[in-house]
Amino acid sequence: QYEFNGATYTSDRYDFFVAASSSGYEGKKRVVDQYKNAANPVCYVDPDEPAEAVLQRDLTIKNAIGLFPLIFVVAGAAVLIFGLKQKDRPGKAWLPRMKTAQVAPTESRFGFEQDAFDATPDAVTLRPNMSPLGKLGLVAFACLFWNGIVSVFVYQVVEGFRTGNPEWFLTIFMIPFVLVGLGFVVAVFYVALTLFNPRYTMTLRPGLIQPGTTGSIAWKASGSAGRIQQLSIKLVGQEKASYTVGTDTRTEEKTFFESDLVDTRDLWQLAAGEVEFAVPADAMHSFESAHNKIVWSIKLHGHIALWPDVSDEYKIAVLPARLD
Repeated sequence: QYEFNGATYTSDRYDFFVAASSSGYEGKKRVVDQYKNAANPVCYVDPDEPAEAVLQRDLTIKNAIGLFPLIFVVAGAAVLIFGLKQKDRPGKAWLPRMKTAQVAPTESRFGFEQDAFDATPDAVTLRPNMSPLGKLGLVAFACLFWNGIVSVFVYQVVEGFRTGNPEWFLTIFMIPFVLVGLGFVVAVFYVALTLFNPRYTMTLRPGLIQPGTTGSIAWKASGSAGRIQQLSIKLVGQEKASYTVGTDTRTEEKTFFESDLVDTRDLWQLAAGEVEFAVPADAMHSFESAHNKIVWSIKLHGHIALWPDVSDEYKIAVLPARLD
């Protein structure tokens, strides 16, 4: 009960946090005794709504719970931006990004613009599907998302022990979730170490290839290539299919082609080299639709002792065999 501008009001709010408290009886009793023994107890009143008042207006860890919806807002915005970027080249989403001469598109029997054939570059510098910094950002986001939610319940567990009223069921229930959170923390540091790995520049010649033809892939390391003990490069073709079961969307992958191009410990080849490869004449070309994909890629793996390995995947485009 309190007075404001000559009127008497009552309130049952302690602070701005509206969720149920888990501090236990002893914690609540200490708060009550504190205000009973105070000479001039003070509460904080909303002048526009005098019937609303709190005893504690300082920001606490509990107030941070109100920021959790921002995580979902950021995640949704990221998905939206990614989706919009995928629409910048309709009909050719499976082609790698490259600078080519502007050629007037003509109709093709394969369902996409003829300039995919006519503007084929002599060479294309490939980019990994995800950079080390991108991988770190993804793992860090997952870590913050998971541990942010878990921390709410961990706070309640800690408060219970601090006030002498531990909630044993909640404590035991939270153990596996905390362990997963610790795993995410370890993963963040593990991925962060890959930022110091050697980087490989991959060049595909020609820039676009077709089944039944040959091409070459050249690689060149920057950084301490001597740390790499073994280098392997593979050409891989995969089929990816997405389908819906009830309310769940599942994606299955099947590797229909795999060829070992490089497997070496030679110091010179670890730093740079070039190798030829062939795409089988009866192989399916690159393809992408709403639920099915045919993806061709170059997979590079560099083993480093007692350190996270170099592991990158580079998407390439295989055009349909041209019918003359």
